[in-house]
Amino acid sequence: MQKNKNLIINGNMNMELLLNSVKKPDLYSTLEEPFWDDPYIAQQMLEAHLNPDWDAASYNHKTIDQIVEWQIKYLNLKKGAKILDLGCGPGLYCTRFSRYGLDVTGMDYSGNSISYAKKYAETNDLNIQYIYQDYLTMDYSDKFDAIFLIYCDLGALSDSRRDLLLQKIHKALKPGGVFVFDAFTRFNWEQQSMRNWYMSESGFWSPYPHLVLEQTVDFEAENVLLRQYTIIDSRGEVTTYNLRDHYYTKQNILLLMKRYGYHVQDVWSDLTGKDYEENTKCMGIAAKK
Repeated sequence: MQKNKNLIINGNMNMELLLNSVKKPDLYSTLEEPFWDDPYIAQQMLEAHLNPDWDAASYNHKTIDQIVEWQIKYLNLKKGAKILDLGCGPGLYCTRFSRYGLDVTGMDYSGNSISYAKKYAETNDLNIQYIYQDYLTMDYSDKFDAIFLIYCDLGALSDSRRDLLLQKIHKALKPGGVFVFDAFTRFNWEQQSMRNWYMSESGFWSPYPHLVLEQTVDFEAENVLLRQYTIIDSRGEVTTYNLRDHYYTKQNILLLMKRYGYHVQDVWSDLTGKDYEENTKCMGIAAKK
């Protein structure tokens, strides 16, 4: 995240600042920016998680129900099985898994979401351990029967951080434990515009009236799509957010999992167990330790 001020100086627009804000981003200088720490955006993300009808921040709640039901059946998870939900947000999956009698741990680096999750679990008498922590720093050994990373979070990481996470997850799984995750394919963005703009009185990015300039850059050699959002608000403040999505093929996933000691059991078109199709926008993967 790059935050700048003074777009308007003495009644004149600082065009150099504006042009620098919307120039083509550098893939390797825009990694893992914690925009969710902004108090306003953190609240917007929480609201997106909790809206039952949106596919934003989380899948819609009907899909979440289907994912949990399918994965418990597919993995044959019995009461007391230990699971870890990475990037758990406000606990939408953890809550459901707990109600099936599983021993649930949720980990997230958003203090706002973890605070909500803890309060919800306490109010509803759910025995869930929630941890506010960057999951790249976790250090478990042979602890979990299943680990989940849902909503294509793997694609938001640089290759080095992704590889570190895969090693940590492998270590954290019990022998025979399963890592369940999803990943975007290139087909997810085929119909999306590469440039766009809109104005809003208030919205996800800002509580003030603002202009949003969007551009999407496809780094084809790296299989990464980088989405840049430049926000110009009514105070003249300019903020640029860069969000990356690494997209994969089925073959990419098979090779990656093999490299870090996993055996891929199944690949679906989503995490509800839908049969895999070559032109799927998203893959669901189950990889065994």
